[in-house]
Amino acid sequence: MDEPDFTTMGYQAVAAVLRQEILDGGYPPDTYLPAEGQLVARFGCGLDTVRDAMQVLRRELLIVTGRGRRSRTPRVVDPEVLTLPVGAQVTARMPYQTDLEQLRCRAEMPLLQVTTPTGAVTVYPADRVLLVTPNPSPLVTGRTATAGPMQAPSAS
Repeated sequence: MDEPDFTTMGYQAVAAVLRQEILDGGYPPDTYLPAEGQLVARFGCGLDTVRDAMQVLRRELLIVTGRGRRSRTPRVVDPEVLTLPVGAQVTARMPYQTDLEQLRCRAEMPLLQVTTPTGAVTVYPADRVLLVTPNPSPLVTGRTATAGPMQAPSAS
């Protein structure tokens, strides 16, 4: 199948093709993508188009890059399984500068903040933990999930 004309479709089309290739396993975890120059030649587009497409994939956490390094797919780590105590609340937030240093996480990676019923707070990078509840059906309300028994809806 011929690829579309990327010179007129722009960075979204380049990002879409690369995204699909990553998701289909064309670039397994911890694999380098072709250099920018190779992508320019492949897609027949400009360097800015390729860079914009790579930025989209970075925001989607499908690739990681370092200054002066080629883009690659992120490493896959087996997550640590943590059982939430009954009554714990989990909220998601983006990392602060201190979190980046202490947790050694990427700025784009959301954090899961667990607050126990006693008020103790622990923060985990979302890509490194699997939070499980003692009850397989957590009560989800708004932006927080509370571990514990499900509440039956009140009759109105």
